[in-house]
Amino acid sequence: MSLGTTSVTGASDLNYKYVFGPSYNYVGTAGQSFLGLDTNIGGPGSASDRLIVSGTAAGKTAINLWDTSAGPGTLNLTGITLAAVNGASSNAFFLNGQTNPAHQVVGSPQFDEYEPAVGPMGAIKKGLFFYPLLQDTPGFVAQGGSGAGSRYALFGLPDIEAFPARHPDHGCSEHLGPDGVGVARPAGLCAQLDAAKRAGDQRRGECWRRRG
Repeated sequence: MSLGTTSVTGASDLNYKYVFGPSYNYVGTAGQSFLGLDTNIGGPGSASDRLIVSGTAAGKTAINLWDTSAGPGTLNLTGITLAAVNGASSNAFFLNGQTNPAHQVVGSPQFDEYEPAVGPMGAIKKGLFFYPLLQDTPGFVAQGGSGAGSRYALFGLPDIEAFPARHPDHGCSEHLGPDGVGVARPAGLCAQLDAAKRAGDQRRGECWRRRG
């Protein structure tokens, strides 16, 4: 890591402002440069460690995330910054996996699925949502960064399963709630909701299933 590059622990992107000093550059080496971050992979305001580079960034640096969240995936268009570069860079970072064992149990509600082939720099899938790592300049400028720079942030987006699809036999288990969170519903309740809908009670939610 070059002199002058700093890190911030547990910062949220809500109302965050950058103040940069002298310009120092960072160069990552593929297969040798790794960045470990504690990150709450959740909704807007989720905090994360972040790497801040006052100059340019080049090469490739792998990011290993330790997910500190306790809830399911949810919509997050604010983003969760993992690295910020005040100078030029292009795909200088990529996701290398999620390392917290509590989120590695396949089939559990807390399971984080690492998807290296999703998006330009990988993604983490959490239930009905996925979090691709994306390079964002407008969001970085809004936080006080230069127009030549960008932030590398996770954005919580609905996955294909989150979009409504009627279940033919009321056997659904999840739907997308009004707050953007996947909510569990037993099959019996799904049948009741659909029956209420057919009876004309438009206030009742319909039953949805995951697709794909």
